[in-house]
Amino acid sequence: MLLSALSQAETKADVRMLLNEYGYEPVNDAWGKLDDLTRASLSLVKGFDGQVLHDIGSEPDSV
Repeated sequence: MLLSALSQAETKADVRMLLNEYGYEPVNDAWGKLDDLTRASLSLVKGFDGQVLHDIGSEPDSV
């Protein structure tokens, strides 16, 4: 449950909510089980206060 919730997190607020709900140690353990791409995406969200986009689709946006 926690690993799934962490992998679906989109913002720093989502991760903070998980930290408040589960505590640091369980979230840290789940963090270690994430794949490299998900971990990198969440690290960028933290660094730039952004948002992760999940399933954006295979078609590029028109310009």
